[in-house]
Formats: sequence, structure tokens, C-alpha cells
Amino acid sequence: MKQRTDGDIGNVIRRIRKSKAMTVSELAGAASMSPSYISQMERGLISPSVTALHQLSEALGVPTFYFFVEEDKMDIVVRAQERKVIDVDSSARYELVSPSLRRNMQLVQCILPVGESTRSEPFPHKGEEAAYVVRGRVILTVGDHEHVLEVGDCAQFEAALPHKYRNIGEEEAVILFSMSPPM
Repeated sequence: MKQRTDGDIGNVIRRIRKSKAMTVSELAGAASMSPSYISQMERGLISPSVTALHQLSEALGVPTFYFFVEEDKMDIVVRAQERKVIDVDSSARYELVSPSLRRNMQLVQCILPVGESTRSEPFPHKGEEAAYVVRGRVILTVGDHEHVLEVGDCAQFEAALPHKYRNIGEEEAVILFSMSPPM
């Protein structure tokens, strides 16, 4: 797996859009964006936010992480030192643990600094999510409910419910997420 550069993301958006025989206007409507915004992304004039890429992934029917990495055909194993870091609008560090985005499940490791949240607002997406706390202590908010999770604790829920994690411990938290289908 190789990491894409910012300039490649626009080309990927264009390639997927064209492979689905969609016009810029059709994609813009499906992703709730303006056609000019889509056009600027495709031409590499602007870098889309993670939220914009999530909207595009929903409209195009591909996992969000697809925009960030190029896949080799036979990826079965990804070594710890070869994980791809996903740049998001957060102080959290996300690493793609799964070797392939072509499967029905995705593993992501989140390293969350003390006092920080995965997002400022709870975030829904398709499918199911499971989270396993490897290190630290976090509050998982799902809908209107809060759950304190400590090392070894696991949660599983419908990801369509708005959710986020906040580190309430005294050390960096590490959370392993499983999402199906890939986000």
C-alpha cells in the first residue's frame, strides 16, 4: 500500500466519478456540494476536508480511506512500521491497520492525546463500528449516551448513530476500531 499525495486525490475523485458515468453536477448533487467545489478538488486547486471526502465516498460508493492510499493487488499483511497515517481535522492520529480496503471490514488505530476528542461533534456513518481500548481511558458518546471505556473494554454499535470518543485519562489513549463496511 502506498500513500497518495494531495494532488492525486483530485485525480482519484475524477477517475471514480467517470468510471461511474457521473457528471460533475450529478456528483455534486449526490454529495451535497457545489459543482465548482467538485471541479476545484478534481483539478487539485483545493484540498478537500475529511468531511468532504466522507460525503464523496458515500456518493461514489467507495471507502473514505480509498482516497488516501493506493493499493497493491496482493496486500495481505501490513507491518506496524508501514501503516499509513490518515490526516484528519483532529488532534487524533489515525493509522490504517488493515492491509486492504477491498474487503468488508476495516481496522484503524486511533491515538488520542489527553483531553482531546476524535471530533468536535459526534459523527455518524454507515455500518457497524467496534472499538477496543488498547491503552488509556475514554468516554464514548453514542447518541445521547456516554460510556466510560478502559483498557480491555470493547464497544460495538450501529455507526449511523452520531458518536465520538474523548480521552479522559492521564495518558495518551489508543483505540482500535473495526468498521464494516469500510468508511
